[in-house]
Amino acid sequence: MGNFHPLPIYPDTTGIALTQKAFPTFYHLNRFRISVAPPVAELARYRAIAANLVDDMPKYMHPHSASVKVKPLQWQGNSTLRFRGVARVRPFSVPLYNPLLRRWVDVPVPETLRDWMIPDVHTDWVGVEPGTRTATGFTAQTLKRNFLDASDGMIKAAALAALAAVETATWWNPALMAAEFALEELVSLYVIWVNQHHFLAGRRSFRFLDGKELGYTDGRWVFETAAMERFSLLPYLASEAVMGRAEDVVRPVWTEMVQRFCSENGLRVIADAAQRGGWQRQGPVTFLQQRFPAYHAMLESDEGKTLGQHHLKIHP
Repeated sequence: MGNFHPLPIYPDTTGIALTQKAFPTFYHLNRFRISVAPPVAELARYRAIAANLVDDMPKYMHPHSASVKVKPLQWQGNSTLRFRGVARVRPFSVPLYNPLLRRWVDVPVPETLRDWMIPDVHTDWVGVEPGTRTATGFTAQTLKRNFLDASDGMIKAAALAALAAVETATWWNPALMAAEFALEELVSLYVIWVNQHHFLAGRRSFRFLDGKELGYTDGRWVFETAAMERFSLLPYLASEAVMGRAEDVVRPVWTEMVQRFCSENGLRVIADAAQRGGWQRQGPVTFLQQRFPAYHAMLESDEGKTLGQHHLKIHP
């Protein structure tokens, strides 16, 4: 099986059918861009910054929203990065196989339990997509990890502590305690399995390049991160009720990241108006966030058709 397997953006059958009916899957295309002054006599330094994007990623993520580490584990012979996000994802139900019905059914998780069982942390892994690490940056593929890490232990410990509190009220009833012990094991294993999946499935690209590639004519350079993605699991899709819309969750992460990229490298930022066509501005960052009801609708959109010109292998 290996340490990882990819979580592609196109639809899969992973998830819970009952949840899917209540929370239809959406697809997201987003771009976050910041412009900096022309390199003048620093062209070699600009190029070095672009070439070292993978190794320098840890210093570009804002600790208030997320952190990242380049890890020694590889995927298809390329580097992997572990993102650690500050976010709580609460399962509203867990799947349980009913031998009488011969099918999987959803078992509700008690509200008191789901409110306490998962710490405010989630780890996501990405791998550098083969053939995308170039002089301007790289494209990352979301991954599911097939091994346990420290965050899984934290989640299981939180689940056990929450269940222990519940069990103190039913110690006198062996039948209830047996049921709770069974739920304990089911829930703790399930939330670990969910945590092993990347929050979003798809690809994200990071590029630092000459602005003329994007239509600018004033000599500026542009740092941009762009993605085409969806929720990797239906439990994550349901978590929008807790965490807010995906657009609201990812926006602060990437607006802070592109600004930190500039400050860490001592680059002078150019703040100008957002472009037309749905682009918005937040401080010096311009961004575009689009939501689509279907995978092919995203691919066939104007942005979907052209995004791959500047972001190598952004979609399969």
